[in-house]
Amino acid sequence: MDKGKACRSNLLDSVLDDLRFQIINREILAGTFLAEETLSEEYGISRGSIRTVLSFLEQEGLIEILPNGRRRVHGFSEEDALTCWELRTYLECTAVKRILASHASYIGKVSELISKIGTDIPTDRKLDAATSIAVDMEIHRALMASVDNKLLLNTWNNLSHVLEALMKINAKDWYQEEYVSTLRESHMPLFLALLQGDPAAADLMVSHIDRAKEISIAAFHSMK
Repeated sequence: MDKGKACRSNLLDSVLDDLRFQIINREILAGTFLAEETLSEEYGISRGSIRTVLSFLEQEGLIEILPNGRRRVHGFSEEDALTCWELRTYLECTAVKRILASHASYIGKVSELISKIGTDIPTDRKLDAATSIAVDMEIHRALMASVDNKLLLNTWNNLSHVLEALMKINAKDWYQEEYVSTLRESHMPLFLALLQGDPAAADLMVSHIDRAKEISIAAFHSMK
């Protein structure tokens, strides 16, 4: 990809991330109409690019296209948040179970994941919340990629954008301190259990995600 295309892609991703976050964080309320021309002027990109962004938001269920072609924000509820976390639990626990079922063939990949945690999460300094969230998601993406199942990975990737927005909402409180300071400790036991082929790894994954889910739902209650 040339630099021009890369810049356009990064700009589209930035606009998409911003609109997604505003909808999930209820800065843009359900029922709001999104006009291509208005958004094009606001973000300084073409209407065609805005159309692409809105298409992704529609695929994620955050907006709906009415019969007359107008785009209306569908919104994002507490039930939607719960569904996202439940789907994440299913996908990542499925990956863990696949690794445990063929443990010998995955030892090398799990070792690489543990090394990644050690490399990406430094012990000599704290990461800011945004970087910590990005590192967290990349560790879990690497876990999903390690099982060599395109369906699992693609499904997880499609869900990950909404999950990351949810985690950014959480960053307003708990993610600023406890999450950043315990990022390494919250992941290492899970991956060490995987390395050892310990069946408890599946339960550790459930507990790991449940903690984030509880914080996410609490964040939704605080917005009411």
